[in-house]
Amino acid sequence: MHTGMAWAELKKKSDSDLVALHDECARGTGEFLLTLRDELRHRDSARQTKTMVRLSREMVAMTVLILLATIANVVLWTLG
Repeated sequence: MHTGMAWAELKKKSDSDLVALHDECARGTGEFLLTLRDELRHRDSARQTKTMVRLSREMVAMTVLILLATIANVVLWTLG
């Protein structure tokens, strides 16, 4: 059972390694188990944030495209 790990070592581990460590320590309690759970939550939150930022940028791009199409439509309608 692990009693602790340096933060740098923890950051280098993959998600699956963290889950394996969590499972290994699941019967115990303590700061290390809480740290593993916090790191997994942090990574999940970071992935969700990255996805939301990407979706927000796509929505801005679509909004600009619709704005330009609306302006072009108004101009063509006015000239026609």
